[in-house]
Parts: sequence; C-alpha cells; structure tokens
Amino acid sequence: MPRAAIGYIRVSTQEQAREGVSLEAQTGRIESHCSAQGLDLIACHEDRGISGRKASNRHGLEAAIEDVTARKGVLVVYSLSRLARSVRDCIDIAARLEKAGAELALLSENIETISPAGRMFFHVLAALAQFESDLNGERVRTALDYTRQQGRAYCRNAPYGYRFEDGRIVTDEGEQAVVRKIRQLRGKGWAFRKIQQKLEREGVRNRHGKPLAFQAIAVISKQVQEGAIHRPERKRRRGQ
Repeated sequence: MPRAAIGYIRVSTQEQAREGVSLEAQTGRIESHCSAQGLDLIACHEDRGISGRKASNRHGLEAAIEDVTARKGVLVVYSLSRLARSVRDCIDIAARLEKAGAELALLSENIETISPAGRMFFHVLAALAQFESDLNGERVRTALDYTRQQGRAYCRNAPYGYRFEDGRIVTDEGEQAVVRKIRQLRGKGWAFRKIQQKLEREGVRNRHGKPLAFQAIAVISKQVQEGAIHRPERKRRRGQ
C-alpha cells in the first residue's frame, strides 16, 4: 500500500505573480514528485497571501502538519522558503514530524528527513533561509529609519503625538500634551496601568474616541525613549 503524502503550498502577497512559486506551479511539482515516488497524495493544504516569517499565523500549514502526523506520512513542500523562514520554526516542524513518525520532503532542495544527512542539510538550509530573511529585514529597517530622519511619512498611521500633513510628519499639540504627561508619570515610577487609569479619569481618548489602553501607553513610552520620530515639523503659525 503506498505511503500517504500531504502537500503544503504557500505564496505571500508579493510573490503571487512570480513565476515558479505560484500555487499552481507548487501543486504541479508536488503531484509529479508523489507520482514518481509512488506516494498517495491525500490532500494539499495552502496559505494564500501570508508571509512565511511566522508559522503560528498559517492555518494551512498547521492543518497540513496535523494531517500528515496523524497518517505518519510525508509532508511534501515545494521548497524550504515555502515552509518557513525561521530556524526555530523549521526545527520545531521537523521535530513534530519526527516524533509522530512522519517525514518531510523539500523538492527544490532535494531533501528528505528520512536520512541523517538529509536532517543535517535541512538544518543548514534553515539557517541560511533565516540569514537571508534577516538581511532583507535589516534593509527595510534601514530604509524606514532614513525616511523617519527625513521627516517623511513612513507608515499609514502616524505615531501618537504626531500626524501626517502633506506627506510630512508634524506634531499634534493635543497628543503631545498627553505624551509629556506619560513621560512625567513614568519618571515618577508609575506603572502603565496606573497611568492608564489616571488618563481615563481625565477624559483622555485615542483617535477612535476610546480610552487609551495601557498597551498603547507602553508603546508611546517606548517611542519617547527610543526617539521614534526624528526632526518632526511643527505646524507653522499664521504670519510666519
């Protein structure tokens, strides 16, 4: 009786139009592999338009792992980059499969975890995948930091205490008064929840008309400490 196989395919939003990694291309490659290896492809789970940085937010991947571990089959994936970008996630997935008596096949890398050499190579490739992902993340952070330093809009919503005006970051005096109060109270050793309760009693509201959550106050405090905004432009007064 042929061994059961479960396929897993994924594309992120940016990669949907790229040749070679579309859902259809991945499915075709998985089907060809299973046919050539005499595997019985039971199902093919997918995550559409989801990043591979974290495994926890991919329901298709979790369904594929549960399916293949229950059958003690082979999880067949087009490539390591489709499976995960984090070394921790890769190792955790491989450990779950091994514990259940299941295996992993990465087609582009020609790796199957049934052999010690395959498992070792899998860990090496996982480390390289995270290294590449970290490099990309560092490039993005560098670009955003430069944009902040230039005082230009770098996200959809301006951080609390600021707002966007004609593509530039300007201070919001009303919110800045709240930021100064948070800074003052934190300097006295107040906890975020205590600050939140005080601001709520004083009628301070967020941009949606609701009381500031203590988590939001923690974020605001962190932005103040790290200098999240550089050289904001103040709105010019009339006559200036």
